[in-house]
Amino acid sequence: MLPIYVDIDDVLADSTRSFVHLFEREFGRRVAFEDVVSFDFKVSFGLNDAEFNRFFRMIHRPEVMIDFEPMDGAVDLLKRWSRSGYPIHVVTGRPAASLEVSVAWLEKYDVPRDDVILVDKYGRGDGDRHVAISLEELAAMPFCLAVEDSAEMAHHLSGKMGVPVALFDRPWNQDAQTGRRLRRCRTWADIDRIFESRLNHRNRSCAD
Repeated sequence: MLPIYVDIDDVLADSTRSFVHLFEREFGRRVAFEDVVSFDFKVSFGLNDAEFNRFFRMIHRPEVMIDFEPMDGAVDLLKRWSRSGYPIHVVTGRPAASLEVSVAWLEKYDVPRDDVILVDKYGRGDGDRHVAISLEELAAMPFCLAVEDSAEMAHHLSGKMGVPVALFDRPWNQDAQTGRRLRRCRTWADIDRIFESRLNHRNRSCAD
């Protein structure tokens, strides 16, 4: 069977809620989770370049990332999909330096995965290219379902790649255009309910 693509931050891990608390503690300013309406944290948190660089380093410290809480229902549903025969590919746009802690987090919460793939989703530059694959390389990979929170990546997956996408509902993706291949889901229970029949059909009829 074709693999299922699953993002980490704000899909498997409740990352941005942790960022909000860290931001208030370190910068002395408060931004509500609901006000993080831009995927660009410089905009959402009102940061200048120096502040953003400091914040970016903070949120990618291993001791911060390892403590993210898993999203309710995520691990249980992935385990059920895995038992049904679907390979689970964890696909993330995190910096390459975060790979080790990302794998450690997945192990900490017993997240089933057949592969962990770093993709240069956001054009961070040459530093990641020896580890992260490009969007063009990703486009050559087939998936039967993708779970994402980035509107840009959701449109790339559903439009260019023709993959059904569960867009995890977040303040920063409210402008995303949903459709036949792109469905907005508020919880992992929603994902299970909306895509269950499609996955069961593929399971019965395809040995991809």
